[in-house]
Amino acid sequence: MKISFRKRFMSSLANVALIVLTLASCSKKADLGDYVPDDAIGVVSVDMNELWNKADLSNIEQLSFAKLGLQELRSEDPQTAAIVDGILKDPRSTGLDLKGDLLIWVKADEEVTFRGGFLMTMHKRKKFEEFLTKLAADNDFELTISDLKGFRVAKINNAGAGIVFNKTLAMLVPGGTNLESLLDMKHRESIASDKQFRKYWKNRSEISLWMSFDHIFEMAEDNGVDMEEIMAETGLGKDYWDAVKGSSIAANLTFDKGVIRTTFEMMGINGRTMNAYMQKFNSDLVKYMPENTLLTFAMGYNLKQVVNILERQQDEEIDLDEKVTGDKTVRDVINAFGGSVLFSLFDIETYTDGRNEPLMAVALDINDAETIRTLLAEAKMEEVDGIYALSNPIGLGFNIYIALNKKAMYITNSEMSAKTFIKGGYKDALKSVAKKVKKGNYLYADLTIDDYPLAIQEQLPDGAVSLLRNYLEYTEIQPTGKTSGEWNIYIRDKKQNSLLSTLHFIDDHLVELGNLIGSTVGSISPEYEEEFYVEEETELGL
Repeated sequence: MKISFRKRFMSSLANVALIVLTLASCSKKADLGDYVPDDAIGVVSVDMNELWNKADLSNIEQLSFAKLGLQELRSEDPQTAAIVDGILKDPRSTGLDLKGDLLIWVKADEEVTFRGGFLMTMHKRKKFEEFLTKLAADNDFELTISDLKGFRVAKINNAGAGIVFNKTLAMLVPGGTNLESLLDMKHRESIASDKQFRKYWKNRSEISLWMSFDHIFEMAEDNGVDMEEIMAETGLGKDYWDAVKGSSIAANLTFDKGVIRTTFEMMGINGRTMNAYMQKFNSDLVKYMPENTLLTFAMGYNLKQVVNILERQQDEEIDLDEKVTGDKTVRDVINAFGGSVLFSLFDIETYTDGRNEPLMAVALDINDAETIRTLLAEAKMEEVDGIYALSNPIGLGFNIYIALNKKAMYITNSEMSAKTFIKGGYKDALKSVAKKVKKGNYLYADLTIDDYPLAIQEQLPDGAVSLLRNYLEYTEIQPTGKTSGEWNIYIRDKKQNSLLSTLHFIDDHLVELGNLIGSTVGSISPEYEEEFYVEEETELGL
């Protein structure tokens, strides 16, 4: 019983890593998009040749978890192990061109379930057919191979799903697929004819995703989903739906040195609506935030345009000339604010009673301080030394302080921070992300666990703190263009690419990861596993 959990854990981890990583692709010989229906919702492509190199799979057994996984596989399932070993030695050993393209696609059928296909390029058709025949004989299942429109169709035990292949490609298709229609499909009927898909395919990277919002909406409408009702329930109006209809998103995941990078682009998006939230950020707000931060978010927007969009989606028109207080109207309140907002969670304060209070602030640029002061006075808020205070509003458990000058408004639960705002801000303001946050539409999160109070660290599962301390630094999301951006996760190891670094991290901390997973899912006792792993380490000499 002791050895079964570790065997299962490491064998599963190793098998997933090895089987996935051995499916290599980089060649662009076969146009696989010609065999994907034009109503496909999403596509995933993988350049496994690049991943193979980055993961250094030629030396995979240098990793103890991979070595142990292979040993387990060889003892429990020698036939599958032989296939994996063969692929590791020669990626074309099965007849498939594992240096070719790999593509997975998915679409919705009439019953709102999903079906799809798996495509890759062929190296030698005859060799692949021999591989299938031997596989069937070794595993004692029935294999039938027939001809259809220049393709070979292989079926196992007469199941609905099948493998369709010719001299250039192989496809795994689900049961119920009309093979004749699929193989007769013209270029104009395939996803390859879509301009946005072709752009995605041209720019794809190590792991890439393409998803069509247009096809998602079409699927919903075809299955009787009331889009108007969804708009009302979500609070999103027709402007937003129209903005993304006909559009798609493309994302690329790459493993660079010290960073796991995801780039994304919205293609075909309605710029007028989205531009309301992609405006220039007022960098003067940066000086009002403390130099260190745990979480920061900055956004530049066109408030008037946002209000116009919101106004058009309402059942009844918003009266912008309605009086709010005195002679001030809704329009006056809107015009009082500028187009930038900056948020920062800059500390977490721990009290003797064990209570943790996040210290945070929001800074907004303003055009008319007098109108805002009038509103605060109307709310019966008194000003003391330039600061308005709310004592424990709506039971939040802390006070809120509001301060203004001629160009900015500051809202915080830190009285000290409000006083610093009144004095003109911080000398070394938001130092860690100051340059990037000035661009606006930016998010930063500190993932360095030692920057958080001990009381917060103690709330994490056993072992999580040491794992985080050895792996993560910070993450950020930032724009790279009007409709594109990137999400970066920075890790501590800067000497090698982040994929190889992650594999080595898993290998170096396999025991801790196993204990953490076991304790989190509650299937085993951490104390029991600690004793068990000590025995295992001695036996295997790890």
